Amino acid sequence: MTIKSLILWLLALGVIGYLINAYIPMQEGIKRILNVVLIVVALLIVLAAFGVLPLGNQQVPQLRFM
Repeated sequence: MTIKSLILWLLALGVIGYLINAYIPMQEGIKRILNVVLIVVALLIVLAAFGVLPLGNQQVPQLRFM
């Protein structure tokens, strides 16, 4: 997973979360649970991208400084 695709995944999750919170009427408790689920999914995506969790075989390339 490249940094570009990681950013796109996180952006898509943020937009989906915003649209659900803004335009779908539901109880506050359900919204909180949904927000927690979105945060956990985003965290899992980031951890898998950096190789902390073995969810995929692709990792974000390491940055090399001179």
